[in-house]
Amino acid sequence: MPLTAVDVTGLDPPRFRNLLSPDALAGFERAIVRGRELLDERTMWNVNSTARGGGVAEMLQSLLGYVKGAGPYGRWVVIAGDPAFFAVTKRLHNRGQYVELLDRVLTKQPALSHIGDRS
Repeated sequence: MPLTAVDVTGLDPPRFRNLLSPDALAGFERAIVRGRELLDERTMWNVNSTARGGGVAEMLQSLLGYVKGAGPYGRWVVIAGDPAFFAVTKRLHNRGQYVELLDRVLTKQPALSHIGDRS
């Protein structure tokens, strides 16, 4: 299946200096350093079915822009496929979300406990 690279412009993370409190900025900067340590020059790949339109594609433009601004470790490609291919990928995606939700239910965690979690 052909892959097409999507060009994403790196965005400068320090632009948040005027928006974040000193504590939040320090946490943000620590997260960038920790991300660089964890990736250790590995590449974080984002594979999507489209480069424009749709929620994921719109978020990737800015989120991956900040990843690239913090280090050269983010790549985005668009994959082409027929309807049967995307039917399988959608089932895998939905199953992954179902497994996470089921795990939260079985461990008696609120289903949306990760929303707004700042840890």
